[in-house]
Amino acid sequence: MNKVAKELMNENNKMLEYYSRAKEIWTSIDITDKNLSKKICNRQHEFEQLCRDRNLGQKIMVYSGIKKYIDTSDNQSAIVICDAFINGNCCNEVKQLARKARLDFNL
Repeated sequence: MNKVAKELMNENNKMLEYYSRAKEIWTSIDITDKNLSKKICNRQHEFEQLCRDRNLGQKIMVYSGIKKYIDTSDNQSAIVICDAFINGNCCNEVKQLARKARLDFNL
């Protein structure tokens, strides 16, 4: 089991706070923007700083963005987010996380 899942299952307050704050960041991102890939990749550093850890920030960025739309049964928007990560200028780790998330969520 990965670190994020373990921490969430153990109700790690910091991890819950990171996810909560990440969801706030996602509310300011317009997924209909034609420059979505560029805009979310430009915000990667913000997520990394939020979590005070590069790898954790990348995971939270990817999964919180995708999960936001899955929670509302808007799988098409979740696919748009995945594609934006994969086709954008985000680092390779983020692209891999997006590919994995797409499989994890059957998108």
